Amino acid sequence: FKGYEKSNPNRVNNKRNVIYIQPVEKQIDEKFLTKLAAYCETFFYPMKVKIGEYKNIKKNVHERINEYTEKKQYHAGDILYELRKIVPENAFCMIGVAVTDLYPRDSWNFVFGLASLADRSGVFSFARYDDRFYE
Repeated sequence: FKGYEKSNPNRVNNKRNVIYIQPVEKQIDEKFLTKLAAYCETFFYPMKVKIGEYKNIKKNVHERINEYTEKKQYHAGDILYELRKIVPENAFCMIGVAVTDLYPRDSWNFVFGLASLADRSGVFSFARYDDRFYE
């Protein structure tokens, strides 16, 4: 715990009190994002939650086809690198949301999500929660 305290963790304050949900793909359903925001507002009350407008951050993101699922994946670390450039000053954190599968390094099959506490950002994929993913 002492190590955690010394790390100067991100804390909610008057200047950083908003959770931003950032779609990293254009095709993410707006109704889904609205429901996700409502959930976050309830779970992380009294934090404010805002849905960011889609920005094409994938131009510098590596992608591959997973050898087992034969589905496209994005490199989660690359997305984190791009997200940290756009985290608003008033953000407690920014959560990148994807519907395409993610991988953190070439030797891994997949990852549900990845975060950087220091950069106040994370990315999460809902791909494997969709029943159609396994068809």
